[in-house]
Amino acid sequence: MRENYLLWILVLLIVGATGACSVFEKNSANPKIEEIKSGNYIGYPAKGVIQKKITSQDSFKREWAKAYSELNPAPPLPDVDFEEKVVVMIMTETKSSGGYTINDISISKNQNATVISYKDVTPGDGCMTTQALTRPFVFLSTEKTDKPMHFKRESVTEDCL
Repeated sequence: MRENYLLWILVLLIVGATGACSVFEKNSANPKIEEIKSGNYIGYPAKGVIQKKITSQDSFKREWAKAYSELNPAPPLPDVDFEEKVVVMIMTETKSSGGYTINDISISKNQNATVISYKDVTPGDGCMTTQALTRPFVFLSTEKTDKPMHFKRESVTEDCL
């Protein structure tokens, strides 16, 4: 009798673990993000914050050329399979010093849209910064979607004390 009881407990544990794994996989279905290029110095001519979803090689080539318009030669255009992926471009406005970054980038999907969340970080108290004009930027790739893409920007200040 005790052996049957232990066998049923073992079966329930195995079934429960399998169920937990499938729930985890369903809940972790957010697309993967891959960084293509990031930095703090870029010559993009448009002012203000730029947040774009790029869906074709031609558009990517144009945006890359604008981004590196002040650099000769520009870095080579990375290969992206636009049958499978899209490129996301995020740039802050021009800053009067260094120490600014874009970080904690995440992506999530819901029924209506894909949401790119990120932090626009300002250096706070105690931070030593470069005294030069900067413009933090990042190019990312993620899985292709026909849904609209929304951007959620959180401005934060990080102290260095």
